[in-house]
Amino acid sequence: MNGSFDQKLRRELARVAPPAGFADRVMANLPEGRGRGRFWLGAVAAGLAVLFTVGGIEQNHREHRMQAERTQRQVVFALFLAAEKLDHVNARLQRSAPDLTIEGDERGRL
Repeated sequence: MNGSFDQKLRRELARVAPPAGFADRVMANLPEGRGRGRFWLGAVAAGLAVLFTVGGIEQNHREHRMQAERTQRQVVFALFLAAEKLDHVNARLQRSAPDLTIEGDERGRL
């Protein structure tokens, strides 16, 4: 049973020469070709241009955000260092003149 099925399948799927003029009729039914290809080429070019533009804008945004974060870290570090130095100066002033007080009028001039 398997052998006869295989033979029948091969017979049905065997190559058959197309009728005369088949290729000419198919080619005659195709639309005139060049305009459609150019449309897709233009659409692909426009899509790529949009893709690259959006990608460039996103990359620029990412770089600006990273620079802002770096600057923020530097400012925080600088404030931390300034606070440490001021604490050090304050401690030295306290040791050198523990009883020194500044009155209200003198504060305005400092």
